[in-house]
Amino acid sequence: MKNIKKVLAVVLAMAMVMAMSLTAFAEDAAYDTGKVTISGLTDGDTLYLYKVADAEVGADNVVNYTFASWVPAEYDTTEEITEATDVTAMANALAAAAKTGASAAYTVTENGDISVDAGYYVANVEGTSAEVVYQNMLINATMAANSSNSYDAAAVTATIKSSSVEVDKDVTGAADDSDLTDGYKVGDYVPFTVTTAIPNYPSNSTYATFDITDTPTNLNIVNDEDHPVTVTVGGTEIEAGDTTFTLTADGTLSVSFKKDYVLANTGAAVVVTYSAQLTDAAAVTAAGAATNDAKVTFNPNPYVDTTNDIEDIVTVKTYGYVFDKVGKENAALEGATFTLYSDEACTTPVTKADGTTAMTSTSTIVNDKAYVYFNGLKADTTYYVKETTAPAGYVACDNFSFSLSSETATADNPATTDVAETNYLVNNTSVVNTPGAELPTTGGIGTTIFYIAGCVLVVGAGVIMITRRRMDA
Repeated sequence: MKNIKKVLAVVLAMAMVMAMSLTAFAEDAAYDTGKVTISGLTDGDTLYLYKVADAEVGADNVVNYTFASWVPAEYDTTEEITEATDVTAMANALAAAAKTGASAAYTVTENGDISVDAGYYVANVEGTSAEVVYQNMLINATMAANSSNSYDAAAVTATIKSSSVEVDKDVTGAADDSDLTDGYKVGDYVPFTVTTAIPNYPSNSTYATFDITDTPTNLNIVNDEDHPVTVTVGGTEIEAGDTTFTLTADGTLSVSFKKDYVLANTGAAVVVTYSAQLTDAAAVTAAGAATNDAKVTFNPNPYVDTTNDIEDIVTVKTYGYVFDKVGKENAALEGATFTLYSDEACTTPVTKADGTTAMTSTSTIVNDKAYVYFNGLKADTTYYVKETTAPAGYVACDNFSFSLSSETATADNPATTDVAETNYLVNNTSVVNTPGAELPTTGGIGTTIFYIAGCVLVVGAGVIMITRRRMDA
C-alpha cells in the first residue's frame, strides 16, 4: 500500500511539473508575438516590413537577438541599433539593403493592427497613387520585461511619416488662384508660373527623379530673349547645365533635374516661369479654349525604379462674336467684309496669331442668313468693327463696337453648323447695308458717262443756236 502511495505521489509530482511547463510554454507563445498598430498609410499604397533581427527569450530568461544576413555590418548588433545617433540614416541604410537583399516578412495595405514575431523591423512604403514620399522607420516589436520576472508581448504604434509632393500652376500675375483665365486672345503670349518643391528623398536614394513638364494644347511654349524660361531653386535662379538640370522648350516644356542636385537640395522650393503663345487652333474648339497640363514626376519609393505624376491644369478661354448682314428688304447680304480693330478710329487692326494678318470676316449665307463672325478674342476688352468692303450697289455701314465676358458669351455660333460652341456672343440685331449709287459694269466705264456727255452736247448746241440768232438780229 505504501508503495502504491509513493507511485501516486511521483505521478502527481510529474503531472504538476508538466502543467507548469505547459504554462511556461503558453507564456512563451504569448510574448513571442507582438502587435503593431499601423497609421499614416494612404489608401492604395503598400507597407513592407523587413525583419532586421529576431528576438527570443533564452534559457537564462534574457532576450537574445539574431540579425538577418542582409543587415549592414554597422547595424548588426543590439548596441549599434539602440545607440545609433542618426536614427533616420540607420533606417535609410536598412531599407536600402532590404530592398535589394531581403524579402518582406509582412505586407500591409491598410492602417490597423497586425501581429508580428518579436524583433526589430524596418518599414518601407511603396506609394502607387499617393502624392507623397514616405520616410523609412525602424520598429521595435521586442517583448518587454515585466515585474513578474517574465515578459509581455510588444504593443507598439507605428505612424508612417511622409512628405507631400505638390505642384501649383498659375497664370503669372493673376489676381487669384483660379485654374481658368480669359484675359488673352489668339497670338498673345500667356505667362505661366509653376511652383513646387524637391521631394524629401533619403540621402542614400537609389532613385531620385524630379522632372517638371508641361504639354499644352493650343498653346506653344517658347524660350527666347523676349520670353525666357527661368528656374529658381531655394530663391536663387539657376542655369541649365551638367550638374543642375536639362531644359527643353520647343512647344512643350521639360525641366529634368540631375539626381545629385536633387539629393543635395531636398525640400527646396522650385519656381519655373515661362510663356506660351495662344494659337489660332484655340479659337475653333467648342469652348474656344487652350489647356496647360503641368506635371511633376518623382519616385514615391526612392529604392524602386517607378514614378508617380501629379499635375495641375490651367485653361485659357477665348470668346467669339457673330452677327448677320442684310440689305434691301432685310434680305441676307453676302460679300460684305468686316475688319476688327482695337481703337475707335479703326486704324489699328486686331491681328491673328501670326501678329501681322488682320482679323477679317466676310458675310456668308448659312441657313438663309448671311453671317459675319470673329473668334479667339479676350474678355473685358472693347473691339471695333468696320466694314472695309461693301457689296456692289451698297454703302458701307457705320462702325460699331462690342465687348465680351464669361457672362455674355455663352451661346453657339450659328455660322458653324459642324461645331456646337459655348463661347459666343450672338448679336440678334441685323447689321443693315443701305443701297447706294449704281456702280460701273466690271471691266468698263459704264453708260452713265455717255448720258452725261450727251446732255452736255445738247445744252452746248442750244447755247450756240441762241447766240447765232442774236448775232443775226
